[in-house]
Amino acid sequence: MGIQSVGRQLGRVAAAVALGGGLLLASPGTAFASTPIVFELTGTFGDGVQVSYFGANDEPIVEVAGLPWSAAYDYNGSAPSLTFTGIHPGPDPGSVTCRVSIGGKTIVSRTNNAPKAAGNGAYCNVVNLGKGYIAN
Repeated sequence: MGIQSVGRQLGRVAAAVALGGGLLLASPGTAFASTPIVFELTGTFGDGVQVSYFGANDEPIVEVAGLPWSAAYDYNGSAPSLTFTGIHPGPDPGSVTCRVSIGGKTIVSRTNNAPKAAGNGAYCNVVNLGKGYIAN
């Protein structure tokens, strides 16, 4: 997967977040060994945050939660790209930070980087290009 392909995929992720308020996007790929993943959300909203991510076997999960929030599992799926979002819809002021840790190491952490049209929120994306996960 080249730089242009990663850039196109990131553009699609941003569009999905902007248009869907936390939609998930991942491409099918080669299966990876079971990988311990932790998704975390922190911020100023006590409730009403839409959380979107892929579960242990690539099943899409969407729920509404209060902050702080986290999920941990061994990932057995095959998507080379994992997107995790936390969006608080509406005009209320506040902040949301997403963090993805893989194998005990924080790979990406973002605060309020979601398009404002989606609300206040953050999205984190990691990709595995065959040499381990990196943020993009």
